[in-house]
Amino acid sequence: MNRSGWKIYHLQPQDTEKADPVQAVSFSKEASDYLSPEGFKALAGSPGATLLGAQSAASEDIGPEGYILLRRTGTEAELLSLAAAPQSSNQGLGKPLVQRMLAMLREAGARTIFLEVECESQPAISLYESVGFARCGTRKGNYRSQNDALVMKIDIC
Repeated sequence: MNRSGWKIYHLQPQDTEKADPVQAVSFSKEASDYLSPEGFKALAGSPGATLLGAQSAASEDIGPEGYILLRRTGTEAELLSLAAAPQSSNQGLGKPLVQRMLAMLREAGARTIFLEVECESQPAISLYESVGFARCGTRKGNYRSQNDALVMKIDIC
């Protein structure tokens, strides 16, 4: 359990079904960020990928209330997906997950981490900026919805 009260732990690719319900309620099937259960498992099992789950002490029997999925290649990494179950949204779960990811990647030798987020997702953008990510570009019409993606990065070396 970290100072924020969230237990953050590694999930193995074969454990994605534990995190998939969070993903399924966080992203509609029409959303650009939605991954099918098979796609989620394949991405979590891809080379360099890491999946972390998080839960409060009160929910240890129900599985993760949130997760973060990332992939590292050499000195660069990408935050691929971050989600919290509705009951855990706005409860301070995202920041400790991102901080744990940054610490883990720093220890593994990563220097730069990238992510993309819908330009309209101000709560997510605020979270990423609060831990040091900076805006570095935009991808026009990047999502199925044709919404733009904001590209962000942080240097952690």
